[in-house]
Amino acid sequence: MDSNEAPQELIRFLVKRLKECALESAAHRAVFFNFNDEARSLAESMFETYRQAEPIKQKVDAQFRDLERVIEGLGAELEAEEVRKLLERYGADGPIN
Repeated sequence: MDSNEAPQELIRFLVKRLKECALESAAHRAVFFNFNDEARSLAESMFETYRQAEPIKQKVDAQFRDLERVIEGLGAELEAEEVRKLLERYGADGPIN
């Protein structure tokens, strides 16, 4: 991959991860849908509490820090091999967003 292909590779990677996140979100919503009203309300409340929890936000921010650096570095013509290594790190077996 040359440096001209790096932005397209990054976009393909991000779309793939976005689809994985959308599937995860849809699956959670489907589970909630099958709960009775009381259980659904409790689960949604717990979900929102965890979504707003600072330790969880910090962990997710840390997981994406390197990827954010890659995006910032594209304008500075980051080496394609470095982009590839970081993208591989965030592959399907890597950390979940």
